Amino acid sequence: MEFNDITEKILEAYSNPTKMKIIFLLADDNEMTVTQMASHLNMGRSNLYHFVKQMVADQILSEPIVRPKLNYVEKYYKLNAVAFEQPQQELVKKKIEELSNVQYARPMLSSFLAGAGGHLMMLARKVAETDDETVEKLAESLLKKNLVLEYISTYVGSCPKGEEYLRKAAEEFSKPRQTLEKKDRLRALIVSIPFL
Repeated sequence: MEFNDITEKILEAYSNPTKMKIIFLLADDNEMTVTQMASHLNMGRSNLYHFVKQMVADQILSEPIVRPKLNYVEKYYKLNAVAFEQPQQELVKKKIEELSNVQYARPMLSSFLAGAGGHLMMLARKVAETDDETVEKLAESLLKKNLVLEYISTYVGSCPKGEEYLRKAAEEFSKPRQTLEKKDRLRALIVSIPFL
């Protein structure tokens, strides 16, 4: 499949809430079985497998890694690195700009927000289920790095400080990063949407 074909498939995935949730999930956990994904997404395995199989055929996910267990095999899926490399993402961004009309904007925006919401719910579940020692270390790490858990809700132009904060955060997280161990990575979800 060529870049343009993959671009079309990525755009289709971005317009599907379930596929967006899978992308967010695998971006965080790197590789998972359908059973693991289903438990995080509160979906049945057979229904989810349909989406995963389609995403593999569309080359958004790589072919599964098969790991034999005692009397069965587990198939682990992960994002296809080629589909999310910089040149490919530039094509996706260009295509989204070309398609910036209601017909394409509505499903992409709603899918992105559903995917992000699902991802945040998964993170909340992980925090709720983790042991006290890990939560204490997490809180200590946040304080040492002077990170702030903050929700900014502002009308355009009414809070320049909030807008400046979002702009600087977006610039910082868009800089190229070296590959970090999972324990050293941070998450940033910056969504700036006008009030509806």
